[in-house]
Amino acid sequence: MAIKRIKEIKNIDAFETFCWDGEDFKTYNLVYGWNGSGKTTVSRILNFIERKIIHIPELQSIEFTVQFDESLIKKQDIENNSLSIRVFNEDFIKENLAFESSEAKKIIIVGKDNIDTQKKLTALEAELKRKEDEWTQLDTQLSKIGRLDAILKEAGGEVPRQFGNTPLANDKYYGRSYNRSKVEARINNGTVSESNLSVLIISDPADIDAKKEVVKSEKGKIDLVLKQIADFSHLFQSANDLMGVVVNVESIDELEADKELRDWTESGYKLHKDRKLNACKFCGGNLPKGRLDRLGNFFTDELQKIKDQIDETVSKLSLDSKEVEINLDSSLLFPEFTKDYIELQATITDKGKILLDKIRSLKEGLISKKDCLHEQSKKFSHIDFPKEAFENINEAIEKINNIIVQHNAKFDVIEDEIKKAAEDIELHIIAAVLSNKEYFKKKKETEETEKKIASIKSKSALLAEKINSLKATLHNASDALNKINQTLKDFFGESHIFLEIAERAEGVGYALKRRGKDAKHLSEGEKSILALVYFLVKLEEDGFDKNNAVVVIDDPVDSQDGNFLFRTYGFLKRQLKDVHQLIILTHNYEFFNLIRDWLCEPTIRSKSHLFIMNRVSDGGQKVNIENLPTLLQEYKTEYHYLCCRLFQYFNETSIIDAPLIANIGRKILEYFATFKWSCKSTEEFSNIVLSRFINDPDHLKKGTGDFILKFVHEYSHGRNFSRDVSAPALEAKSIAKNVLEFIRFADKEHYGYLKALCTAVPDA
Repeated sequence: MAIKRIKEIKNIDAFETFCWDGEDFKTYNLVYGWNGSGKTTVSRILNFIERKIIHIPELQSIEFTVQFDESLIKKQDIENNSLSIRVFNEDFIKENLAFESSEAKKIIIVGKDNIDTQKKLTALEAELKRKEDEWTQLDTQLSKIGRLDAILKEAGGEVPRQFGNTPLANDKYYGRSYNRSKVEARINNGTVSESNLSVLIISDPADIDAKKEVVKSEKGKIDLVLKQIADFSHLFQSANDLMGVVVNVESIDELEADKELRDWTESGYKLHKDRKLNACKFCGGNLPKGRLDRLGNFFTDELQKIKDQIDETVSKLSLDSKEVEINLDSSLLFPEFTKDYIELQATITDKGKILLDKIRSLKEGLISKKDCLHEQSKKFSHIDFPKEAFENINEAIEKINNIIVQHNAKFDVIEDEIKKAAEDIELHIIAAVLSNKEYFKKKKETEETEKKIASIKSKSALLAEKINSLKATLHNASDALNKINQTLKDFFGESHIFLEIAERAEGVGYALKRRGKDAKHLSEGEKSILALVYFLVKLEEDGFDKNNAVVVIDDPVDSQDGNFLFRTYGFLKRQLKDVHQLIILTHNYEFFNLIRDWLCEPTIRSKSHLFIMNRVSDGGQKVNIENLPTLLQEYKTEYHYLCCRLFQYFNETSIIDAPLIANIGRKILEYFATFKWSCKSTEEFSNIVLSRFINDPDHLKKGTGDFILKFVHEYSHGRNFSRDVSAPALEAKSIAKNVLEFIRFADKEHYGYLKALCTAVPDA
C-alpha cells in the first residue's frame, strides 16, 4: 500500500487552510519548501499513522485525511490502520537519541542464531494478527450498534429541559444536576425496564400538558409561627399607683419651688452624706449644724425608693414596634387566604398604634411624676390599660397562625401532586428516548459483543506474552552494536565515530566513541547523522521489511556542512533505493538539487517533484502543495525562481507574505554577489556596494546603494548567508524595488534577461 496524497488538514494553529494541487505521490518523491511552509506538519501526520496515535498534546484537535491507493485514513482510523511506514523527523531524534549522555535506546534486531525461535515467533504473530483482525471486526460491529451512554446522555439532558420554565428548574433532583447517571439509576432499580416502556410513555399530549401545569405551581411552604404579646396590664396598674403616691417630706420652700436647685442640692447632699463630710466641698466652709439632717428629711429614703420603682416600671413598659408588625408577603399565600390575612395584618397595625400610644403616655406620666415628687399638690391622670386593642392584636395573631397552618396543609397535598406529575413526566421522557433509540435491544447486542471481545483480548494477551518471551531471546546487544557501527562506518569511514557496549546500573547501553576516545562533543551535523543512522538500523528491527514499507525523511541535513550533506545524499541513496515508497522533504536547496538529480536518473521512472508553500490568502495562512515550479526544476539554484517571485511581487502579479520579502531579497543578493563578484562574505559585498554605488555621482544609483548597504548590514549575519531573516511588512515594497534596481544598475544585460524570464513565467 502506498500514499497518494494528503487530502485535507484542519484545526491547526500553524495555518487556516490546506490544499494539494500537485500530482500524486509516486514511488520516489521529493518535496521542497522553505522553513515554516508546513513540512513538519506533513511529516507529523504520517508519523501519527506510524504510531497509531496522536502523541503531541497541542495537536490533539487536528483533523486530516490521507489518501492511499484505494482507501482513506482519517484521524479516527489511525489506531487500526495497517500501513507499514517509518518516519524520520525532529520528533524521532528527540525521542530516540539522548545526545547529552551519548546514549541511544536499545535496538531490537533478530539474532542470526535464533532461526528456530523466529519461526515460532512468526507463527504466533500470525495467530495474534488473526485475533486482532477478529477484534477489529467486532469493534466495527460494536460501533455500528451505537454507544449506549449517548442514549442515556440524551435522555438525561431532555428531562431537565422539560422543567426549564418551572419552579423545578432549580430543584436538587430535576435541576441542572440531572444527568445520565439518574437515568441509569432508574434502569438499574427496575423503575424503567424493557417490559414497562409502553406503560410509562404518555401517548396523549394533552395529558403531558396537564401534568406540566401542575408542576408549574409556584407556591411554597411557609415556615413561620407568630408569637402573641404577653399580658402586661399589671404594669399599667403599678404605674397608675405610682403616679398617685404622695411622699411626706419636711418642707423646704426654696427647694420645692426650684427644680434645678433641688436636683443640684440632692446630688450634693448624697455626696457629703456618703463621704461623711463636715465641710462644704463647694465653698470650703463648715456646714451649719443640723444642715444635713434637715436635708435628709427632705430627700428621704422613701422618696428614693419611689424613684427607683418609677425607673423600673418605665423600663418594663418597653414594647418594640416590630412586635406589632407582620411582614409576611401576602403573595406567598394561596389566593383564598390573602384577603383575610391582609385584614388581620391591618388590625394588628391599627391596634398596635393604640397600644404603643398608651404605653408612651404612661411612660411620659411616670417620668413627669418622678421629677415632681416634692410637689405634693400636682396630680396625674389615670391611664387605663388598652385591653380591647391588646386582645384584638393577640386574636389577629392567632388567626394569622391558623391561616399559615391551613396554607401549609394545602401545600402538602399539592406537593404530592407536583411530585407525582414530575415523576410521570420524567419517566415518560426516559421511556420515549429509550424506546425510540432501541436502547434495550442494543444493550443486549452490546453485551454479547463485548463478551466476545473480552474473550479475544484475553487470548491475545496470552499470545502477546508468549511473543514477548520469544523476542527477549532475540535481543542480542552485540548484533545491534555491530549493525550500528557498520552503518556509521559506511558513512564516516573506518573508526571515525562508533559505539561501544557500556554496562550501567539500569542495563546495557552504548558509549559513543570517536577514534577510540569518548565523544563528549558532537557537531550538529554529526548528531543529525547519528540520528539518521539509528533510524536506518531501526528499519530492520524485529524483521521489519523496508522493501514493502513507506519511508519518510524530513530534513535530514539540518546544520550539516557541504561535505556531510553530500555524504548524506549518497548514504540515503544506497540505503533506501529499494524501499516500497520514499518521501523526502527538505528546505535545503543544495540537498534538494542532489536528490532531484538522483530522481532524474533514467532508472527512476515513478517519481514526483513537489513544492510546499505557506501563503497569505483572504482566509489567513494557506499551505499549498503543488508541482515543483519550472524554474526550480530547470536551474541548479533558487536564484531565477526567487528573482521571479520578487519581480512579480513588486509588479503585483503574485502574492507573497510581505515579511518573507527580506529573506528573499537577501538570498537574491547572496547569489548575485557570489556569481557576479565572487563575494565570500558580507564585508566583501559591502565594500563593492560602497565603491561602485555609494561613491557614484548618479544620485539614483547612490540612493540604491545606500539602501542596499543598510539592508545588508541590518539583515545579514557576517559570513552566514543561510540565516533566515524577516522585515516589517511596510518595508517589503521598498526592499523589492531596491534589490531589483541594484541588479539593474550592476548588470543591465543580466537584468534584461531576468525581466524577460520573469515576464514569460505567469506565476512563479
